[in-house]
Amino acid sequence: WIEGGKGGGVAKLTLTRAMYHFILNGVPIEEVRKAAYTAEHGLTGRVRTLERLLLARHALALELQFPSFAHLSMCGKMAQTPEAARAMLHTLGEGLLKKAEAETGEMAALKQEVEGGLPSDSHAHSHCDSGRFEAWDKLLYSGQVRSRARLSAEGDKANGASGIDIREYLPLSKVMRGIGEVLHRVFGVTLTLVPMPPGQTWHSDVQKILVRSRVHRPTEVLGHGVADNTSGRVDNASGHTLDAASDSEACDAGIILGTLFLDVTARSGKFEGAAHFTVQCARQMPSGEYRAPIIALCCNFAKNARAKEPLLSHSELETLLHEFGHVLHSVLGRTQFQHLSGTRSVADVVEVPSTLMEHFAYEPEVVKRMSGHFRTNEPLPESVL
Repeated sequence: WIEGGKGGGVAKLTLTRAMYHFILNGVPIEEVRKAAYTAEHGLTGRVRTLERLLLARHALALELQFPSFAHLSMCGKMAQTPEAARAMLHTLGEGLLKKAEAETGEMAALKQEVEGGLPSDSHAHSHCDSGRFEAWDKLLYSGQVRSRARLSAEGDKANGASGIDIREYLPLSKVMRGIGEVLHRVFGVTLTLVPMPPGQTWHSDVQKILVRSRVHRPTEVLGHGVADNTSGRVDNASGHTLDAASDSEACDAGIILGTLFLDVTARSGKFEGAAHFTVQCARQMPSGEYRAPIIALCCNFAKNARAKEPLLSHSELETLLHEFGHVLHSVLGRTQFQHLSGTRSVADVVEVPSTLMEHFAYEPEVVKRMSGHFRTNEPLPESVL
């Protein structure tokens, strides 16, 4: 895979999360994928730590008069018992088994087609068997199977949709306006960008947004401004466009449900992945006033040099919607105590709002409203939707 470099074509890689996913998603040499996978999942120290954790959890469960940690974990959750959770998993497994076997067979055949034809003295054959389908093969070949299916479907259409890069139609600024419209129409929630006071943020890319419960001036609300009306708008280095208002104006325009710090562009040294963080929990104060939460939404979307802002894949759109589901959970909840605020709920409930928000990524009319080519502003073609 690495040829002609110093050290006889051998390179040492630091296995960051980004590098790990790059290798498993894009390197067509099984030995390299296997090395990355086993390094990530097979560390002896990690396994021993997990073994000690299992023993400690079991001891804790017994101390609290539960027969196992599984019983302790299910206490207070919707499933209630380990038996109910296990039954659900078995039911799902039985229903999905035939489809899973068919899809695995398709991926295994593609692997044989791609790697089985490599020279016998290549790296792919030195320690691995291209005839078997392994855990480190799934990300690469599931993506390739989906790509082939998409290209095949597009090839069957005579409307010129073949070869479309969906990312060019999902610039972050357009997606954010679409999300703002969804939040307003479905939940009666609006997002308003306000100036960032000095010293209140950790990076210049971060934007401060007030989440409100009703609309007062539509042209100041995310997703509801007229396209050619630039009054009060802010375009900054982070690449997304929101409507600006002062803190006092925002308070006048509606009830403040919470404050959101939006940090979604990738940069060196930043936390990898996507997450919702509670900076300050909501709670009922002794005075009777309700303290609104402060939330940070972090993602790692790479800026596109041509668009001068991130262009999102469909998967990244789904991720952003997922995290906004957590934001809604935090700002729409009303609890007396801060340790029960928003996402600080039992584990089988905490992912419900975020999972439901993901479904908007599969609603053609919603995606169409979130889309607009970064050069022409044309929405995604109907064939792709």
